[in-house]
Amino acid sequence: MPISSRLILANILSSNVSNTGQHYPLKMKSISEAVSSWLSMGGVTLSGRGVGSGGIGTATGVMNLLPDVTSMDLAFKANGLFLAEKYYLPVVLGLSALKYPVVGASPIVGVGSWSGAVDMAMVGTLYIEIDLAMLKNGVSGFYKGEISAWAMGICSLFSTGSVVGGIIVGTSSPISMDSPLTKIKVA
Repeated sequence: MPISSRLILANILSSNVSNTGQHYPLKMKSISEAVSSWLSMGGVTLSGRGVGSGGIGTATGVMNLLPDVTSMDLAFKANGLFLAEKYYLPVVLGLSALKYPVVGASPIVGVGSWSGAVDMAMVGTLYIEIDLAMLKNGVSGFYKGEISAWAMGICSLFSTGSVVGGIIVGTSSPISMDSPLTKIKVA
């Protein structure tokens, strides 16, 4: 079950302690819907290493985001948006407060554990999702630079500030194995 946009929105809005204007809740609703959709479409892929007994299994686990404010700050500044911390800080804190379930195939390790990192967070796909969500929610006057900043910052947050790991469950053998895992996705 993908992370719901309502859960993302609730976390973002509960982290908002500044007066960010009347359009802020609509923008955050759009960001939440875009991130939820992007994750469910495979916008973030992970890889790692599994260790355990040989066999075929399923790697499951949790991805935790570290509240890396610098990533978001750089994305906004790269798009010419300075002094925007009061807008993006609730997003960083809200997204970092969630636990993201991940799942993927383990073709060589059947039972054991794994750890890994984000391989790719697709900026272009998130940009399109944010743009579409803004239009759907009636947010007008939204500049492409701001959409780009949100997409770049969120992708950077998922790429650089994540801790991933979990277990592998499946068939087991007496042979000890160490194997790469690829194509793990946010569930």
